[in-house]
Amino acid sequence: MPRRSSPIIAAAIAGLVAIGSVNASAQNQRARPNIDPTACQFFTLDEIKTSMGRKDFSQGRPKQVETGSSQCFYSGARGSFTVTINSQNPKKDFDAFKKLLTDQGEKLEPVAGLGDDAYFWGDRITVRVGGKSLVMWIGEQGDAAKIRAGLQSLAKLGVGRLR
Repeated sequence: MPRRSSPIIAAAIAGLVAIGSVNASAQNQRARPNIDPTACQFFTLDEIKTSMGRKDFSQGRPKQVETGSSQCFYSGARGSFTVTINSQNPKKDFDAFKKLLTDQGEKLEPVAGLGDDAYFWGDRITVRVGGKSLVMWIGEQGDAAKIRAGLQSLAKLGVGRLR
């Protein structure tokens, strides 16, 4: 006589399969690079306007970049503002890029007390926290000290969000 599965056993098997699928999905999520929030969600438009002392930036637009990164572009009447989040930037790669820049004669200015490492490179600020980095720059000519203070203010907000 053929054995029949009881509805309770069938439900239990279905539940275990569902739990296994959820668990596999969770493991997949952990294996993929975490770029949430995206660069366009990383700061609010008000945070950017307030920190940079500008009211003319439009809502951010995502830009296509390499896998593991997210970039957002905010246009304004006096120049644009760009935020890039890189979720795959281990210390050795971060340091190698810094060395490349200095080997090419670029002047990097360290920023103490910001993330695990941070520097200004011209009109950009780059911050590393663990294996992630944040790069921001503004395409405008103006008071360099004021621009850098705004970038540093946003970078301080960003450090906690990168963790």
